Amino acid sequence: MGGKKRGSRKPRKQKIKKVDKKTRKKVRKRTKRADIEAAGGVIVRTGSKKSIEIAVVHRPKYDDWSLPKGKLDKGEKFKKAALREVREETGLICEPIRELSPTIYAIGGGKTKLVRYWLMDPIDGSFEPNNEVDELRWLDPAKAADLLSYKHDRDLVLETIADL
Repeated sequence: MGGKKRGSRKPRKQKIKKVDKKTRKKVRKRTKRADIEAAGGVIVRTGSKKSIEIAVVHRPKYDDWSLPKGKLDKGEKFKKAALREVREETGLICEPIRELSPTIYAIGGGKTKLVRYWLMDPIDGSFEPNNEVDELRWLDPAKAADLLSYKHDRDLVLETIADL
């Protein structure tokens, strides 16, 4: 369905950065300076050939491929928002495994967006197309990184997989 396939670019090997307590504390302080706060998940499962697969979603509104994520509701905590957004966009109920590196990027109009992600294991549910996401694909990490529309998503996938 929609979405643009990226070229035959080969993913670069990323340096592994674990998110320790000190780094998380710094991130929490920075979130107060971000204009938009969001949370999401890198959902990983074992495929049919015992290989790792990652869930990637297509958003028709933006015609892009992304990791499932969304804005926090007022007063909502990041982890709870990540689980809620993943369920809303993918229909999957997931178990958070650990927090991953956050991403901070410009979104236009001089605003910044901070997204905190969790590595997630799907434990129940199934995907049904909805008003935000019309397609979900389970892909091996290299194909997922190739399909994702944004560098910050590609970098996060490669960093996460290198650490598994």
